[in-house]
Amino acid sequence: MFGMGMFEVMVVGAVAVLLFGKQLPSVARNFGRTYFQFKEGLDEVQREMRQVGDTVQSSIKDPIQHSIEYEPEEPEQPSAPRFELPED
Repeated sequence: MFGMGMFEVMVVGAVAVLLFGKQLPSVARNFGRTYFQFKEGLDEVQREMRQVGDTVQSSIKDPIQHSIEYEPEEPEQPSAPRFELPED
């Protein structure tokens, strides 16, 4: 369990009993709920990331997207008046 031997598990259990005492069942239950909710949220994020990745890959493979050519716009002329040197 988590790369721990039997002795380490017993030490962790003893520390938990000393810290929480009679509240240990409710603490363990709350920890289990929190862990389950965390795993569900993580799975949902992974599913969304896969969907986004699939969408990006399908748009890259779509030949219609690659046929669009980029045409740069003409630069705008400045709207301020030009500076002219004073005449002598």
